[in-house]
Amino acid sequence: MNLARVEHYFSDFLSVLESRHKEHGQIITDAVLSEDQIVRMKIDPLGPSAAALKRLKAQPRPLGIPPNLFIVGTVNMDETTQPFSRKVLDRANTLEFNDIDLMEGVNEDLPEGEVPPLNLSSDFLIGEFASLVDIPPDKKEIASHIASFLQELNRSLVIAGFEVGYRVRDESIAFSIYGRAAGMSMEEAKENIVLQKVLPRLQGSSPRIEKALISLMQQFAGDEEIAEPESPIFFERLTSLRTRSDASPVLRKIAGMLLIFREEGFTSYWLA
Repeated sequence: MNLARVEHYFSDFLSVLESRHKEHGQIITDAVLSEDQIVRMKIDPLGPSAAALKRLKAQPRPLGIPPNLFIVGTVNMDETTQPFSRKVLDRANTLEFNDIDLMEGVNEDLPEGEVPPLNLSSDFLIGEFASLVDIPPDKKEIASHIASFLQELNRSLVIAGFEVGYRVRDESIAFSIYGRAAGMSMEEAKENIVLQKVLPRLQGSSPRIEKALISLMQQFAGDEEIAEPESPIFFERLTSLRTRSDASPVLRKIAGMLLIFREEGFTSYWLA
């Protein structure tokens, strides 16, 4: 998705996301394409969507984002790609797939023939609410807990000017409600919020970035012994924490970001 800047080709979609609201039991949005725009669209007779566009032009109606449409994209973060702005990151959940096992498939007998398709339903992905107004009374406690958690995180994030706002709050609350219903613990939900919504926004070369990351690490330290930044063993503790499989994923990620900062004078979520 980031071979070009996402905002350059996805800006209308990102804006329309803000209009989500519940009506007659369904989540709907403002139009991505108005009737007038549809009427003026030219049909490419050789294009794959020519027939669908002809039917639409015959009976034009505004097109929004239906509740059963989900946008999932892959990105690479290297010198050939474009970075993400906070506008994009605030509207998405970032999932990392960085674990590599080079021995996988090498010493195994691979199955022959076609892999049978899975019959899966997307119903479980469809959202039940679009804003805090739609949250049922029995979920208000979760909403309050997550809002308080993010308020506490902002005390660390404000050091570097990266505090989260209402959009991240609302999406984090929704994520936590769905996660809890799926069997996720509250601690797991909070860790995933930090990994998916908070840390991807942090990057830069300012000393304030390091201070914010250290403050976040201390918030999540729990029983972990975190050395003081001025300590001669601080770098050693970060290295150990970054590679320990039994450590919290959030602490491992923050340790990686701090190590990069100490070595390069710059850090980001994507480098660690």
